[in-house]
Amino acid sequence: MTGKSPYISLLLACVLGIGAWFVMRPSVPTTARANAPVSGPVAPGNVAFAIDPASIVAIMRSSSDDPDQSVHRQIDRRWLYDMPGGGTWPTDSQAIYTLLRTISETRATGQTDANAKLTDDAVTMHFIRADKSSVELRAARTAIGGNRMIQVVNPDGISRTALVSARFANTLIETGPAQWRLHQAIPGMGRDISRVMLANHESQLSLARTEGQWVLREPLAAPGDRVAIETLLDELAQIEVVQFFDAEDAPALDAAGLVTPSLMITVERDMRTFDATDESSDRAQINTLRRTLAIGSLFDPADRTFFARAGDDDASGTHTELLLVRLSESGMNNILDPLHYVSRSPMTNPPTLVQLMVIRHAETATEQQYRRGLDGWELRDPEGVLLRMVSHDEAGAIDTFLATLAAPTTPIPEPHESALFATIDVLGRDGNILASIELALDPATDAPLALANMVAYRLQGALPFFLDIPIRER
Repeated sequence: MTGKSPYISLLLACVLGIGAWFVMRPSVPTTARANAPVSGPVAPGNVAFAIDPASIVAIMRSSSDDPDQSVHRQIDRRWLYDMPGGGTWPTDSQAIYTLLRTISETRATGQTDANAKLTDDAVTMHFIRADKSSVELRAARTAIGGNRMIQVVNPDGISRTALVSARFANTLIETGPAQWRLHQAIPGMGRDISRVMLANHESQLSLARTEGQWVLREPLAAPGDRVAIETLLDELAQIEVVQFFDAEDAPALDAAGLVTPSLMITVERDMRTFDATDESSDRAQINTLRRTLAIGSLFDPADRTFFARAGDDDASGTHTELLLVRLSESGMNNILDPLHYVSRSPMTNPPTLVQLMVIRHAETATEQQYRRGLDGWELRDPEGVLLRMVSHDEAGAIDTFLATLAAPTTPIPEPHESALFATIDVLGRDGNILASIELALDPATDAPLALANMVAYRLQGALPFFLDIPIRER
């Protein structure tokens, strides 16, 4: 080996080492190199607005000739619109997520001139991240040749311009976040609410869901009819917002008939939550979300639209918004009539649950008890002493009578002068009272009536012989 050999070997090793470094070094994606943090125009084909959609928690929009608008994301990932007068309004959250994903993938369609500038009427939007940093996006109001100029300013101060499709965030630029508001006049209204209160200047009605069952609380306390109440809930959920009034074009409350509303609707939903700050606690908290909708004057009879005022109660207080709403075709006629919502039968439990029926006769002041035993119905005295087993025919009459009390019929207002002839307490297996019913004769027709919870029910068919129905002379 000559004296030059070690130098040649060393040179060869260096060349091989440099080659290996080029091969093994981390690769830099083409898009990352193209979108390097350098101010100036974005080249066509490169991403024009590089954001991470998942990191955005609020969007704010401002312009020289429109009120400021904003939306923010809650911890449950639902987006809310910030109403100008305070409070929030639910939005179509999926539409916001779709927009964020779409604009984050938008590529430049052309390259702007290095000295190009946006005009003063440009719309400014801030996309705020969870760390409170903000990416500013300014966009031209008008598109030229199918393209729209935008300017993006990152938190580090780097500013880039680009030409993008005229469809880029078009509705956000033209209309703003207000477009995402849900048009349900009572947001979140559904069959899972806890309470409904309806009122006008003359009367009020209150319904509540207790242990899964609907009951009336005002103007009378009575079991509710599930089908009728769910029909009401569906109608309330279908009240549609036709227009949100801005502060400058909102009518006066007296002109809109909202000083004394024709109908006030209040709904409450009890929400079970846990204290997120206390990991050791498994105790649920009940938070009640309350929303109101006041219906005012008729605006357009043909379109069934009315002035309305919507409100919600939250931790920061009560907030209201003026609206134009469209009611259902029925117009919710007779919505305050309690007879629409009471149970269709005087006894709401099935006859098979009845263990004891206590009958007190008004004319003779006597009492008899029918108890369901292992071998059938038994007749007992007021002290519960067995008198005899009832006959087959009498047992059949008892079963038929209980089925009549549980059968659906039409409730009517309780007559003022009905002739009471018996009271009946129906008890279950554990001794709880399933129903307390008075039996009377209709003063106009002598037809038998069952009176329960201040409501009268016309009983179908003949009553059993053991009730001693009086015969009145006319």
